[in-house]
Amino acid sequence: MGFSEKYQEYKQRKEAKAFFNQHNTEKVRGSDYLIAFAVGIAVTAFLNVLLISTGFSFMLLTVVIGIIQAQAIRRVLNKSGQQLAIISVITYFLGMVISQTLYSYLTLPINDFAIIFDLFLAHLKLLFTGNFKSLIIYIFGAVVSYLSIKD
Repeated sequence: MGFSEKYQEYKQRKEAKAFFNQHNTEKVRGSDYLIAFAVGIAVTAFLNVLLISTGFSFMLLTVVIGIIQAQAIRRVLNKSGQQLAIISVITYFLGMVISQTLYSYLTLPINDFAIIFDLFLAHLKLLFTGNFKSLIIYIFGAVVSYLSIKD
């Protein structure tokens, strides 16, 4: 196999890849990642703040939040797959921590904006070192979120 044959084969593979990328609607692009992060965190944080503010403490509803969050990402992007499933898990955990941080900040009598970072770190620590039952429920919610968006 000579150099020209290798070059022709390389050129054909490159054209096939370009055609696939151009005509495949399921391919996740860079802007899709940003949209998935924004939608995932926003939906999870909003629903969890709503759940916390009602005072209804049924932990299995956090699993339902994972399903709703994954379906929101799927509906907004009209895509699914392994990469979006991983993003769904990451945004599920981040959304849970951000929502707890925001709710704590809004209910504190102190109106100091600098405390938000400390609250975020405290809630992130509590997610993994706090109540073991809560951690299991959050992991279960993340798994359900992953399975909901993965094909």
